[in-house]
Amino acid sequence: MRLLPMVALGVSGSLAGCSDDINNYEKELGSEASNKVFFSEKYVSLNFEAQRSATGTVTNMDTLVAKLVVNCNAPAGNDFKVKMNLDTLLVDVYNSKNETDYIQFNTACIKLNRKELTIEEGNTESTDTLVVSLVKSLDAFSDTKGYILPIRIIAASGYDAQVDYSRRISYLTLDVDQKNGIGFEKNNNTASVEGSVDFTGYTFPLVTGYGVLAENADVSLEIANELVASFNATNGTDYQELPDVEVASVVSFPAGETTCPVELSYKGDASTLDGSYLVPVRVKSVSTVDVLPTHVYYIILNFTAAKLDFSNDAADLNGIRQEERSAYKAIADAKPSMMGEWENMFKGQQWVSKEKQSVTVDLGSEMKKVVGICIEAANMHMAPKSMEITYAGEDMFAANPNMGISLGTVECSGKYLYIIFPKPVDARAIGLKNMTPNGSFYSFLNFYVYTEAPIRCTTDASVLSSVRHEERSAYKAIADAKPSAMGEWENMFKGQQLVSQQVQSVTVDLGSEVESITGIYIRAANNLTVPKSMEVTYAAENGMNAATSFGTVECVGPDMYIVFPRPVKARYLGLKDITPARGAFSFMNFFVYTKE
Repeated sequence: MRLLPMVALGVSGSLAGCSDDINNYEKELGSEASNKVFFSEKYVSLNFEAQRSATGTVTNMDTLVAKLVVNCNAPAGNDFKVKMNLDTLLVDVYNSKNETDYIQFNTACIKLNRKELTIEEGNTESTDTLVVSLVKSLDAFSDTKGYILPIRIIAASGYDAQVDYSRRISYLTLDVDQKNGIGFEKNNNTASVEGSVDFTGYTFPLVTGYGVLAENADVSLEIANELVASFNATNGTDYQELPDVEVASVVSFPAGETTCPVELSYKGDASTLDGSYLVPVRVKSVSTVDVLPTHVYYIILNFTAAKLDFSNDAADLNGIRQEERSAYKAIADAKPSMMGEWENMFKGQQWVSKEKQSVTVDLGSEMKKVVGICIEAANMHMAPKSMEITYAGEDMFAANPNMGISLGTVECSGKYLYIIFPKPVDARAIGLKNMTPNGSFYSFLNFYVYTEAPIRCTTDASVLSSVRHEERSAYKAIADAKPSAMGEWENMFKGQQLVSQQVQSVTVDLGSEVESITGIYIRAANNLTVPKSMEVTYAAENGMNAATSFGTVECVGPDMYIVFPRPVKARYLGLKDITPARGAFSFMNFFVYTKE
């Protein structure tokens, strides 16, 4: 303990005045005599630096450890106990004073070995040390604004000890230097492209990860077909490899830019392509910066003979409208740009957009044999100019909700937009992509899904109010056996009778492909020889052995008008498992109907 010397004082004035003088003196003496506790200048600001690669790893350090001690002005008269804490409220104060925008360290990532230091009697510096360390790798600290951790002395106990309020705070800062990289945009490295007979290639962008490029970079690229199988396994798809496709082995990415185009070239005959193909383009290396983690671009190319069709007439869609929409959800990066929510169109309510936007409709579960959709615009002037239609099955959607197979782009007009798919699809999700304003804005009120109507048989001729093909001279019958009771299969192309007492099948070869077949007409000899049922199939020019079934139809007659679920292009029409109702069936006419 330190003893203060006694000082003789002259006494004048009243006792009260004397007392005041003594008090003032004691305050002044106490102020002069107090031993200030503080962080020395070398601990007031502790700065660390970390350099992150474009892949996110820290290249120059694995951990961050700060060691701090406290000091006092004069040797401690006894042991000083100095308490400290983390004061996150000081982050804004520091940023304002220093014109910085540091982010507060997540205190859950910080570990302190103690919250109290001791300056032992006779010393001016603490003998123990406050150690601040990270409990997570620096890889977790990615923001280039940097991070800050204020540590404050909150109390000092011991004879004559007093906190120096001007030097009681230590700021620990971490500056993050992020290296640039080149690759493809995260979450936007997949493109679905509608192929055509004149397809020659596709252009897509390389991007920088962190701003403009400081100097030119040579980017080495390759077609990585070995990734097709893994992509299919991950996303529930069955894309094919595309032959005769090339990409430049080296692309020069110019300084001062954030994007650079890449040309994919197709050297084959696109007219021979049918189906969906996947072309993975991979960044192998970059000369001056890092390769981004998103270093593969997936190009999906869809080649189909049939294209999307558009109509303002519901009859052209020829399907069953699914009225239940309570499970539908909308998936989009942003709300409609002007008004409302995407989900409004499942409730007969309006949304409005003035920008090119995309939305995916999650149907809640996979819907079988979707043949098209109906969209009701707010009025006849508020349909989009065009949009791309995509779909995804259950597996593809589960793997990646943003993934979809393109059915093509359709031009729109009118209030009721009936979009007819090239073929029925099993869909969990339907995408309305790149909807483009036709003027200032566009707006939807309703969205409905149509599924395939079952094949049906009726005696009403009006249901096939299309064109009947009278010319049948090229028709041929293909069957394993003749009708079991009487006649030839070809009789039904001549108005002559054939009879069978057994279940039999026959395929009608139309001689060449016929477009837009809507149904067939079969005439039985009489009511007693109308078959009970039969399966109806169709096949294209080269697909006789891979025919598609419309399902089994229950027959009524003798005039049997069999309405197809949708118009089809076919050369072969199959009448399979024709089953007698009363011991025998008979045919004496067969006609094909096509869409007008």
